[in-house]
Amino acid sequence: MICRLAILIAEYNTSHAAESGFRKLTIKSLSDKTGIARTTLTRLDRGVVYRIDSSTVVGLCDFFGCALADLLTLQETEVSD
Repeated sequence: MICRLAILIAEYNTSHAAESGFRKLTIKSLSDKTGIARTTLTRLDRGVVYRIDSSTVVGLCDFFGCALADLLTLQETEVSD
């Protein structure tokens, strides 16, 4: 599974940059705003995910206003015979 958190953060920063008083969204500030542990967000920010709690997914989707497919995608793997 591939996590697109880094892309969502970049898109958030780009779309909010023109706002007065805007502060760049970081892992720490995202943790403060969502209540999700920084260590969890750091692992997700690196991209590859093996396990993720549903409360984490819901928290991130709520914050970014996105669907599950915007946050996580399945990576195809080759099946050997």
